[in-house]
Order: sequence, then structure tokens, then C-alpha cells
Amino acid sequence: MAKYLAASEETGPVEIVAPSTEPLFRRRRFLRVFWTMISIVWVVAVAGLIASSMLS
Repeated sequence: MAKYLAASEETGPVEIVAPSTEPLFRRRRFLRVFWTMISIVWVVAVAGLIASSMLS
């Protein structure tokens, strides 16, 4: 499964054979970036709250 996902990352035979799965992979990649950004913001916010509570 990971090999199939990795093959879809680059323009290769996977996209030529199954072009209908390309938008799905693009949406999945967008969701992965979206959740990564949300988790980073959440971690920074929690760290900021802890730091401010420790400093005060």
C-alpha cells in the first residue's frame, strides 16, 4: 500500500493506468498537509500556554 502511494507521488505509470484516482490522492495530500498544520498550531498553542503559566 505504501509503495502504491509512493508511486502516485510522482508522475508515473500509476497515474497513467488509473487517472481516476489522481484527484483522490491530491485531496488526501491536501488533507494530510491541512491536519499537519492544525496539529503544529495546536502544539505551539499548548506550549505557549504552558510557558505563560510557568513564567507568571
